[in-house]
Amino acid sequence: MTAETVSLRPVTEADLATWESRFPVGTVFNSRDWFGAWLATYARRPVVAELRVNGGACDDEPVGAWMLESAGGIVRGAAALGCDAQAPRWREPLSAGQQAEFTAQIANALAHRPDVHLVDLREVPGSGGTVPDSPTVALALPATFEAYLGQIPSHVRRDVRRGIGAVEAVPPDERGPAFADLVRLHGARWRRRGLPGAFFGRRLVFHRRLIETPSVRMYRCVQAGRTVGVLYTLRDGEAVRYYQAGIDASAAKISPGTAMIGAAIRDAIADGYAIFDFLRGDERYKQQWRPQLRAQNGRFLLQGRSAMGRIAMPIGRTLMALEQSLRARMEPTGHRAPHPASGGGECPSNG
Repeated sequence: MTAETVSLRPVTEADLATWESRFPVGTVFNSRDWFGAWLATYARRPVVAELRVNGGACDDEPVGAWMLESAGGIVRGAAALGCDAQAPRWREPLSAGQQAEFTAQIANALAHRPDVHLVDLREVPGSGGTVPDSPTVALALPATFEAYLGQIPSHVRRDVRRGIGAVEAVPPDERGPAFADLVRLHGARWRRRGLPGAFFGRRLVFHRRLIETPSVRMYRCVQAGRTVGVLYTLRDGEAVRYYQAGIDASAAKISPGTAMIGAAIRDAIADGYAIFDFLRGDERYKQQWRPQLRAQNGRFLLQGRSAMGRIAMPIGRTLMALEQSLRARMEPTGHRAPHPASGGGECPSNG
């Protein structure tokens, strides 16, 4: 098995069409919706690296494509598509072990390029990689919402039942205004800590495009005619995924975050989903929802062979430490105190 990077060329719309027909989609993060919004937003920055297997069932065709972001000699991201080259019809998605193995090969191939200063490929399944990354936690959903409510602490169950009536799914034609409310509420919380939050610059443009796709479902909590919370979830063939939220701190007494997540879990069960994914990070507030599934992730942080690599690597490590510090700082504050038996707190905007 050999890894071949294809000149880190810009991704094109033709690539998206080829991948859609060739590779089975695993999650929303390697879907046409996600890649299309990314390509439209970042233009020349998305690049592609491919993995080929010599001979066998694949006839030397790519078995994996990695959607990466390259800027200033730094290559980031690990949005992988691919399939199991040994599968009878070559249409099975990459297993976690294969994805980790293939990503390692791509990372090492990139690090040997003379024009690459730093490689940072994250959220690689398992314990592979050069440094650990934040784990992923998720709920294994039962057959009914009432059965799920019986699994969580009584104070969380009470807050869900008390507030869920104020929560509504946002109709597709109202996502624009709802997203504006999300950005406002989410940003206000971050600005109190002197930080920009998750939605700024081109990220804001990217998400304005993404919310118009079928992969997105949004919820809002309304009190006295005023939006006091917005939840942003993603859906794919595997799971419903909690992505971001914005909550009005002045409405903490009615627990809008808890009510919105409760509504999203209720709808996920009703629509036949078996998993509700809280994505990366095992912050305290997630534990009150009693996640049973936990997946360890790794991260490839490699110094490139270029002359700038020696400078870029310490900067990369510093930025990684800063990110971890920021996640710790953004633990829930200003909300109702956690129940002493649960160890969890009120749901924040997962920044």
